[in-house]
Amino acid sequence: MSAIAFLFPGQGSQYPGMGSGWVRHPSVLRTFEEAESALGIPLRDICFQGDSPDLSATEIAQPAILTVSVAAFRLLREEFGLEPAWMAGHSLGEITALVCSESMGFDQAVKLVRARGLLMRDAGRGAEGTMTAVEHADVDRIQAICAGIRDAGGSVWISNFNGSDQNVLSGRTASVAKAEDLLRSEGALCIPLRVKGAFHSPLMEPMVEAFRTEIARCRFSPSRWPVISSVTGMLYFGSDQMGGTLERQLVQPVLWSSVMEFLSSAGCRRGIEVGPGKVLRNLARKRRSEIEFLSFDAKEDAERIPRVALPAPGNPRLPQADPCMDGRKLLRLCLGAVASTRNRNWGEDAYRAGVLVPMQRLKELERLGAVQGIGPGTDACEEALGLLMSILQVKGVPKLERESRLASIFGLAKIQGTVA
Repeated sequence: MSAIAFLFPGQGSQYPGMGSGWVRHPSVLRTFEEAESALGIPLRDICFQGDSPDLSATEIAQPAILTVSVAAFRLLREEFGLEPAWMAGHSLGEITALVCSESMGFDQAVKLVRARGLLMRDAGRGAEGTMTAVEHADVDRIQAICAGIRDAGGSVWISNFNGSDQNVLSGRTASVAKAEDLLRSEGALCIPLRVKGAFHSPLMEPMVEAFRTEIARCRFSPSRWPVISSVTGMLYFGSDQMGGTLERQLVQPVLWSSVMEFLSSAGCRRGIEVGPGKVLRNLARKRRSEIEFLSFDAKEDAERIPRVALPAPGNPRLPQADPCMDGRKLLRLCLGAVASTRNRNWGEDAYRAGVLVPMQRLKELERLGAVQGIGPGTDACEEALGLLMSILQVKGVPKLERESRLASIFGLAKIQGTVA
């Protein structure tokens, strides 16, 4: 398994001409055609030749960024053959990560983000909100200033925890301006963002119910590659939590610094921004980390992205359960493998998020199978195998040992009398 993470950008990464350099590739053209068919919007014209006002509209920018990012992912896989160990996305980019991990269909996702953009636009108009990036200020001090303004009747919060040297505020325009004045007086740099809305804050609450209806139209599946949520800073475990997490994302802050800490503790060695621009790469390079960060959209970085052979077609990243498996036995074996492997990862937060939380999910799957009396089905078994592989990786178990344990579990869980 590689130690590479694919990172997908959110709104703010768009620029006129994005994706035009890749359009000669059939997979990129196909991606745009799929999006245009789903939405009835000429995204190629908007992305390749559009002016800035077109792409600054939230309801246009979101499906455009998603489409360019998915196109970049498909091209990256075809041209370089890379297998990511993890995926994560910043805000909107989290939906992109779920698409690329095969948890959502692209046509469903592009319709969802179009609706998301329209709802965010309307909620922003009603709340008279705005956002500003803050640099050179301690996060605790920012929190204290925001709390003081709220105590006085204002509305401002940290909406993006991007790293030690950059955080983003969201709130009502007057409250954000007050926070800017106080922070600037203490030497902070405040950079107003060109958005019309207090995204990732409680001011987005009026759009939640409508977005819940849109999410209900989507079908989620277990991920082919592990996805780290920027809402929780932890891995997704099972498809049943995806819709609710995307819903909470509207009103809760983006915990991007927690995503970066998870990757660092889990042993990630290279992060590749997959999509338009270099926003995430530039954010990451401000951190003190052993991880090398590159942008697929940057010419100076593309030459440094390693090329490897693609796996055989149809060979998925996460293991698939065999219908001839004893589900109850497989879950017991997975839990046993977790308990009996040596831990080499002493990062407390990463261990809690990447080992303890998924282990509880394994126990829950075992309990549900016992209560139902019929044993776990194929979906539950596949989820359990994916959880196991992720846990072993976070614990730092060597690749050969991981593969050996998986092969042993497959053999021991086979129902007697069946033929492989």
